[in-house]
Amino acid sequence: MDTPAALAFLSDQIPVKHQVLLPPVFRSAYNAVNALANDTPFLKVPSAIFNRGRMVTWAVDYAIENLIQSGRWNVDYRWATFGSPKVTGKYIEIILPQSRMMISQISDPTRQPRNVGFRENARVFNSPFLFKEMDEDRITGRPSFLLVHGHQELSFLHIGIPHATRRYGYICTSTNLLNLPHEVVAPGPPAEDTSFNDTMTLKDQIERWLKDHGG
Repeated sequence: MDTPAALAFLSDQIPVKHQVLLPPVFRSAYNAVNALANDTPFLKVPSAIFNRGRMVTWAVDYAIENLIQSGRWNVDYRWATFGSPKVTGKYIEIILPQSRMMISQISDPTRQPRNVGFRENARVFNSPFLFKEMDEDRITGRPSFLLVHGHQELSFLHIGIPHATRRYGYICTSTNLLNLPHEVVAPGPPAEDTSFNDTMTLKDQIERWLKDHGG
């Protein structure tokens, strides 16, 4: 599957009308952490400032959970565990129609987050995007997206499809969602999407796999 078709699949799973919901949520989460840090003396020490990203992660998870629970973003989610055999933490996983998405805070939007087990396992399911032919035998689960955002400051917000066989880089990424207008109005009829058939084929094959394997 070539990159245009991968981008078409990304846009199908997370259309622009849903993408525009995300920047205000992330801005609110970052602002909440900054306000709390400014009002709390012990959060101003160098060690706390250096580790402020942990608080941002919690604030973003809370904000995303609220966005979904409010019904404004009509998707599902679950709290998944990482660490095996001993559980060492939880992360939020967004369940999209034929895919799933995790959230990561990184400093470089062109690179995948550090290699850990659950992300390494998830990106394996992106292998169909590496082939132009839609071979059903290559479908082994839901493709996996990453929603990545800036580290100490919210300077970028991207949705990407991590490369299936490389530790770094993406098969495709969205534009910086922070630059999206608050309301998206299509100027005239939509452009013809030559990747539509490929997208529908992949969606049908994933749906068939999900039904055969219980989700």
